[in-house]
Amino acid sequence: MPGQGDDSGGVFPYVDWMENLIADLRLRYPYSRVLGRLALALAFSAVLHLGVAIARGGDWQGAVSFRKPVTFAVSFSLMFWAMGWLMDRFPQRPRLGWPIALGLAGGGLVETGLITMQAWRGQASHFNFATEFDSGVFSVMGVTIGLVSLALLAIAIWTFVESPPGMKLPMGTGMLLVLLGLGLGVPLIEMGVKFWETVGTVPDHLTVGAAGVAKFPHAIALHGIQVFIFAVVVGNRLPIRTALVRLTLGGYLGIVGWSIVHTNSGRAPGDPTGIESILLFGGLAAFTAGGVLAWTRSRIGRSPSTLPA
Repeated sequence: MPGQGDDSGGVFPYVDWMENLIADLRLRYPYSRVLGRLALALAFSAVLHLGVAIARGGDWQGAVSFRKPVTFAVSFSLMFWAMGWLMDRFPQRPRLGWPIALGLAGGGLVETGLITMQAWRGQASHFNFATEFDSGVFSVMGVTIGLVSLALLAIAIWTFVESPPGMKLPMGTGMLLVLLGLGLGVPLIEMGVKFWETVGTVPDHLTVGAAGVAKFPHAIALHGIQVFIFAVVVGNRLPIRTALVRLTLGGYLGIVGWSIVHTNSGRAPGDPTGIESILLFGGLAAFTAGGVLAWTRSRIGRSPSTLPA
């Protein structure tokens, strides 16, 4: 019967699909599992501080708010899990995996911890040079981001050297976007420091032109890797895996390109005007096509996984 886990009907075998999805997302290596547990801890922190923000009456805007503990915890949670999953696809190499995992975890936890501390102190975490202590906090955050960047660069190199067959394109592209996202963060730092030097206060928002949100393309590029992993896992047991992955890659790259051009044209993320929005709509069309293709061609049932064991 359709919906009972069989492959005969045109409906997703939901139970088997979820079991297979969970199995394909599971982390196995010890250093990957550590990243997975820390990802869960940061997700819990994000939920906790979201509750604090709501309890404080929607404390979400400005340089000093509980928005940052939430967004940074979510961002690092996603990154920890994605890097753990990615390293799980490579041959197990503890002498390489542990230093990378610990560097990524240490840098990310200290960074998020300092941002959270500043929120509880009622002080801005970024571009705050009001006191020696606040300046020191921002300086330490710079060191932690450097440590995180080195770990992510190492994973990117590892991806191109030892990605299993069929995964080098999506995972390599995802890691290149991560590096692009790190690069897009450099102008943000320069803008924030210049704002302090010019105005003498911490900026509430970093804006390009009239309404461009400076951090928007930075965030979009950093988190493409999770989208690509999801596409690989969903397409794992499908006969159209290659098409699904390529549609996802093309669609997301279009959206990343749009975010960069759109932002530097001074337009807000919610403003669909500008010729560059062709990239946005093309990317969304590719995602829609991938979703429809997966829905109409799915027969995953209990078919074996094609991911590396």
